[in-house]
Amino acid sequence: MRPNAFDLYGYKGRHRKQSDTAATVRNVAVTAAVVGAVMSTDISAAQAAPGMPGEDAWNKLRVCESGNNYSINTGNGYYGAYQFDLSTWRGVGGKGLPSQATPTEQDYRARMLYRSRGWSPWACARILGLKENPIYGQWVAPMSIQVTQKFVVGTKVTVRGTAQPNAYVQVFAKNYGSSRYVPVATVHANAKGQWSVVFTPYGGASYYAQSGSNRTATVTAQGLFKPSLVAPGSSTLNAGYKLTGKARPGGNVTVYIKPYYAAHTMATRTVRADAHGNWSTVWRGTTDFTFTVKGDVVGPTKTVVVATTADPAPVSAAPSTPAAPAVGTPGEVGNAPAGGTAPTGGPAAPAGNGALTVTGSARPNTALTVYIRRSGTTAWSRLAQTFTDAHGHWTASVRNAGEFEYFAKSGNGQSSRIQPISVP
Repeated sequence: MRPNAFDLYGYKGRHRKQSDTAATVRNVAVTAAVVGAVMSTDISAAQAAPGMPGEDAWNKLRVCESGNNYSINTGNGYYGAYQFDLSTWRGVGGKGLPSQATPTEQDYRARMLYRSRGWSPWACARILGLKENPIYGQWVAPMSIQVTQKFVVGTKVTVRGTAQPNAYVQVFAKNYGSSRYVPVATVHANAKGQWSVVFTPYGGASYYAQSGSNRTATVTAQGLFKPSLVAPGSSTLNAGYKLTGKARPGGNVTVYIKPYYAAHTMATRTVRADAHGNWSTVWRGTTDFTFTVKGDVVGPTKTVVVATTADPAPVSAAPSTPAAPAVGTPGEVGNAPAGGTAPTGGPAAPAGNGALTVTGSARPNTALTVYIRRSGTTAWSRLAQTFTDAHGHWTASVRNAGEFEYFAKSGNGQSSRIQPISVP
């Protein structure tokens, strides 16, 4: 039984089903900026009051139908502020449940239905005595604004929103470190009421938009600083070196430190950036280390390896035991340092009566090969293949008389400088 006027306060409105869906719904284009009002978690959105035509009548209808509750779902087949049933909701282009749609979309779909059928779908409209008026079916896009909530400083940020179709919109911003809003752009909304503008803010910014006498609420984009890292490519064994970079001014940088032989981080170090965003710390090259920095977000990774060195050899040596052939093995090939020629197999030099020990440093506990060639020649021979000790030191003996050059190459790929040697 249809309720009478005296039952108004006890009546819980229900949106009746359409009797002829195909004949009553017109094809109306849906503005993406209006319907797509459900924002992802990384989007900040703000929207002013709709102020749509006939809003007083629509508000009365919602109060009667649902208590003005856009999310109501009592399980009786009617949903949302306008108590849509599913067939009617889908007939006007709605997806999912009406009660799960945003208020903006529910308002839009209700006005679509009104343009097709007037107040007839709603029993509450008759109870309230609402009169039909074509202007009540008009849709005015709410003044809105949205922006990505977090961004990496140096990347672009798009501020977008809705306004009256073809209206001019002025965007105001308060940038990082500023105390007041200033106009930063004037844009023209398109025929669907959509507008957007791109900025590259430093350190974050807050925005609002204004069109005529209407303005949006404020949205904020938080700038995240990605730290930089500058480190040497290599370091002499046990020498100290500096790690430097840029980060959020006054913020902290965490340096994660991993030696080459470890699967995971061995240690961390927290460093504070100064007022200009500069940070630095020192480390000692006892082995190969990989460093990763993290500020607001994870930054780059750098590896500093231990350089291989060959100490300058004595210019001569006293006679020693009878000479032995060089250790080089025919047919073995190694790599010369920059400017040299690839080693070849064969003895390093004719037998003689002298002997000389060459030394150097490299990454501790690592395989190391020493190469030698007679001065004035281009062919390198393998003199010795050994390991550095726990302190990173290595030695090899030259037992062939003559003038030679030699270099060492460690298992971490680092080669020493070429050194001359004279063996009597």
